[in-house]
Amino acid sequence: MPNNSVEQAYKQYIKDTVKLFDASGPDALEFAALLYHYESRIAEITPSESVLRDPLSSNHLISVGELSQIARSVPWLDLLRTIFPNSKLDHRTDVLVVSREYFSDLSELISTTDRSLLNNYLIFSFVTAFMPYLSADNKRVLDLYHREFTGVQEPMERWEFCIQTTNKFFSFGLGSLYERSPARLRVRQRNDYVLHKIFNQIRYTFANNLANSRWYPLEVKAQLTSKLNNMTLAVGYPNRLLDLGVINAYYEDYTIFIKDFFQNLQDSIRNAQRQLEMKLIEPMPESKWMDALSEESVSYIHEANKIVIPPHLLNPPLFHRNYPMAMLYGSLGVQIARAMLRAVDSVGLAWNSRGQLTSRSIYTNR
Repeated sequence: MPNNSVEQAYKQYIKDTVKLFDASGPDALEFAALLYHYESRIAEITPSESVLRDPLSSNHLISVGELSQIARSVPWLDLLRTIFPNSKLDHRTDVLVVSREYFSDLSELISTTDRSLLNNYLIFSFVTAFMPYLSADNKRVLDLYHREFTGVQEPMERWEFCIQTTNKFFSFGLGSLYERSPARLRVRQRNDYVLHKIFNQIRYTFANNLANSRWYPLEVKAQLTSKLNNMTLAVGYPNRLLDLGVINAYYEDYTIFIKDFFQNLQDSIRNAQRQLEMKLIEPMPESKWMDALSEESVSYIHEANKIVIPPHLLNPPLFHRNYPMAMLYGSLGVQIARAMLRAVDSVGLAWNSRGQLTSRSIYTNR
């Protein structure tokens, strides 16, 4: 019997899913038990959340050749060449891995697992990835699982799901379309001025408190002061990302098929993979931080040392340039300050002012 309600809900989801593909009750029960056990073994060797959140502990530079020696059960070079066909990869190519031990343990787990179970795991992973996009009858299984797992009683409305899916693959296009509307273009400069004024005041206060703080050694103060001085603010989309030539070039490989949602979904997934490869081999100036433009709140991007304010936040009741400054500091000002603090927390100290990982400075309460 399942040990807890989470395990019970997940096993029931697995059983209900495979029954959609004509598995019998006993077969579905056995499938769920074996799959849950295998995923539990993966979870046991996966690094902890504290390690995954730590950029120094979770980023280790090794070559593809070394990775292939550590984890022999996976043909890494062939796999990476399939995912990134235009990147000219070989055994000398460097990659970042979360840890050598994890990939060694994962390789051993794969090599000691029955092939039929590995096949079932891969097929089930594929099915569940596409489950949200299937018909309402099939999706009802997923909705039931979400209700049991999260407590949400009603599934997302179909129109809302369609908007969410479109935004997932076309967030840049949708955001730039919104920003290029005449009403938005008229207020861009004034919004930018007000928010940079707030940003500069918060940064000045932060720097002043840092200079008078006894918490940090002098070398750490110098590092953080440099980081603050070089920190920038992006208020919505920069002008370059509103250029139709840039937008069209970004989406030039996309083909939209009328009345064929699933074909569009598959093509969008493939194109998203191509865009990821382009970010690695030929990044745009904004590649490090442009994804934050579609987030739900103000973000700080370590790699760019930049605070990003998504354009959809620049609307009442959260923001209007003519609101009293006290209201603006209490709304977006608080979010800007919270994002700025991320530059100097336990994770932020690992990044320098140029967005590069460095040895974390140690500080004590003096």
